Amino acid sequence: MVPLLEKIEMSQSQKTKIMVETLFAAAAGSAIMPFANIHNVFLALRYHVTLPQFVGAILPMWMVLMLVGFFIARPKEMFLRKKVLFSWKKLNKFDFLIGILALVILTLTFLGAIPPMICFATIAVFSLMVGPIRTVFPRLDRWVFSFAALSFLIFSAVRNILPINPLTTVQSFFGTALVSQVSNNLWITSILSGKADFLGAVWGANVASVGMPWASLSAITFVLVAIKYRVMFDGRVLLRKCITMFLVAVPVTFLTMKLLKTT
Repeated sequence: MVPLLEKIEMSQSQKTKIMVETLFAAAAGSAIMPFANIHNVFLALRYHVTLPQFVGAILPMWMVLMLVGFFIARPKEMFLRKKVLFSWKKLNKFDFLIGILALVILTLTFLGAIPPMICFATIAVFSLMVGPIRTVFPRLDRWVFSFAALSFLIFSAVRNILPINPLTTVQSFFGTALVSQVSNNLWITSILSGKADFLGAVWGANVASVGMPWASLSAITFVLVAIKYRVMFDGRVLLRKCITMFLVAVPVTFLTMKLLKTT
């Protein structure tokens, strides 16, 4: 058994890379909320990242995000939202079938009947084609999304707390990475149903639990799908969230690390 706070030998560049990838993932896609930083705390504890290293990794990212927020500021549009009313006549039967298949695949993956790689590849393709789950449950989708998001969040948190070394346990690492990618695609799908604020933070927390190049892949996927669906961002909201998250994340992370290390 490997204790949570066991020191893993890593070079300074490796530590910095992990934290930069993690922090970038947590912020990408408007996942800029304080509780998305919970996983960063576990990563910082596991890899013994110091507060100066944490701040050094977070500052450049937030500076870039604030500049982006300034230049893309739009006063009235945060996301392009459309109300969806359930109608069998208006329902795209192909979208409906894709949604059913997505739910079945997710369920079988949770039960262990389908390898994460197959689930990841399938849902990734689905998310680039349609908004599957939203189409299946246009009125009840908030419950479906909430359940799926919380399940991924709990799973990801458990993977962080359990004595698993992602640098040596290849199967565990890729399993967590793929589950994170699936939750990313769930969040992408949720854009069109106006649930991006909540699920975006959950998605960020899940991807942040990986803290590796998969995080960049998730961010790239988000950008491509956002362009596909012409998602509109309110730069001032992004700017406000960046500032708030920075002011909250650093002291909370520092205090939590101190508390856990002294108990």
